[in-house]
Amino acid sequence: MKFAGIEEGGFHRWFRRLKERTPLVAVLFENLSLRDLRIGDVEVDGLDATEKALQLLSEWERECILLGSVAYAGFNFIDPRELHRELKVPVIVALRRKPNPSSVEEALRKHFSDWNVRWEVFSRFSAPVEVKVKREEKPLYVFNLGVDHERAVDILRKLTVFGRIPEPLRAARIIARGLSSLKLHENWLERS
Repeated sequence: MKFAGIEEGGFHRWFRRLKERTPLVAVLFENLSLRDLRIGDVEVDGLDATEKALQLLSEWERECILLGSVAYAGFNFIDPRELHRELKVPVIVALRRKPNPSSVEEALRKHFSDWNVRWEVFSRFSAPVEVKVKREEKPLYVFNLGVDHERAVDILRKLTVFGRIPEPLRAARIIARGLSSLKLHENWLERS
């Protein structure tokens, strides 16, 4: 089976002030083998992440999409329902930490005039199911669309080799974070 995973790169706090962009990486795995990757970027705290994810994923044949979050690049959001509707495949969101909806809503209200647009996406996915992918590891917090919960958990377990993060998400994150480190280094050199 083919699975796509999407993760973001990191960004330095001053990127927010500069309206910088951060990498968004999509990988395509066939079972546990990396077959392809696509690299884009999204605006930190922007509203372009769903559109960019659709562009990165549109040409691949895949049975399922894995997201490591709903929020990317700060408070830029990928809407899993939009991916599911447009690409017609199941979407599984596997979070490393349990979301705190009240803290997110408070931060959105404080920092964004369009907070309600952002909150509308996040609030649909603020009550995940706790899943132990591996007995000895911490749990993931999971949402699934277009696939029943048991099948989603089975997919996550089959794709998890090291730690608790499925390989497509782990690989996408490693690549995206590496690209962010390069960008941060280039920005630092330009400013010095």
